[in-house]
Amino acid sequence: MPGSRKLGRPTDHRKAMLRGMVTFLLENGKIETTVTRAKEVRAMAEKMITLGKKNTLASKRQVLSYVTKEDVVKKLFDEIAQVRGQKRRLHPHCKDWPPSRRRS
Repeated sequence: MPGSRKLGRPTDHRKAMLRGMVTFLLENGKIETTVTRAKEVRAMAEKMITLGKKNTLASKRQVLSYVTKEDVVKKLFDEIAQVRGQKRRLHPHCKDWPPSRRRS
């Protein structure tokens, strides 16, 4: 991930957090998080969906090495990648937190 954001976490914590968030996003279809985390999660989720479109054994193994649940990988290859193959620009929904109140 060249140019990725550090998100104020050590490297191993950041990678584990992103893996968990991508898995949750692919499992539930939407996630509620901050804007910067949503941008990172969206990028990784798009990479997983692109691998799901290929539908080869090698791509399935690559996704299994990143996504933490096997049933989510099955859903990715059977449902999500098929829908994304038919329609362009169907993004998983990342809901941002409401803007914070700033003191003047």
